[in-house]
Amino acid sequence: MIEGECYFVLHAPRQSGKTTCVRELTRQINSDGKYYAIKCSLDSLQNIEDTDIAMNRIFALTDMGLRNSGVAKLKNLVCSFSGEVHMNDSGTKIRGMLNGICSSLDKELVVFFDEADCLHEDPLITFWTQIRGGCLERDDSPESVFPRSMALVGMRNLWDCKHRVRQEDQSAGLASPFTIITESFSLANFSGGKLSPSAASTRRTRDRSSRVMPSSGPGTGTRGSRGWSTF
Repeated sequence: MIEGECYFVLHAPRQSGKTTCVRELTRQINSDGKYYAIKCSLDSLQNIEDTDIAMNRIFALTDMGLRNSGVAKLKNLVCSFSGEVHMNDSGTKIRGMLNGICSSLDKELVVFFDEADCLHEDPLITFWTQIRGGCLERDDSPESVFPRSMALVGMRNLWDCKHRVRQEDQSAGLASPFTIITESFSLANFSGGKLSPSAASTRRTRDRSSRVMPSSGPGTGTRGSRGWSTF
């Protein structure tokens, strides 16, 4: 997924090992040294309905992800991009922030937004629309810089969140972030032998990680199938 420059959704039930998986992926990517990676948890936004407050919170949580990355280059980046970007309006703030981070790095960036499905209606649309716009601009323009790959992690598939923001017979138009899913498929269960030593350090971690993505058979390629959704 990352080598293919995919933007994707990882969704699974509560307590199934999503955060453990993402934490380990972030550690491995930074350890390998080919790309940079950060993890940002958005769980503190679940009760925030104001879009301006929500975008400022995501900005601050991304800043925290840089600080907690354990990578000197990312830690030193914390204050270098925030000045002018922080003054952007809510509709461009996150996109401008990610653009500023990537412009300052010597390697491509991978971003994991954990608990990304807990945002309220307007903040959810504003956040996902900026991600979609940055991804499309990255693909269309060689001069554009944006994360190489990004995962939105949570309990729900991206398409399953549509009913929270509009009725089925309503459309947000071609710019809707819900038009970006291209494929959905399931991963088979992990066996103990496939886990790294750090991810399998305790029995609880092993048990949880083995259920990261319960398999329901090969994906059908439809929006209704469960698993990873690339977009």
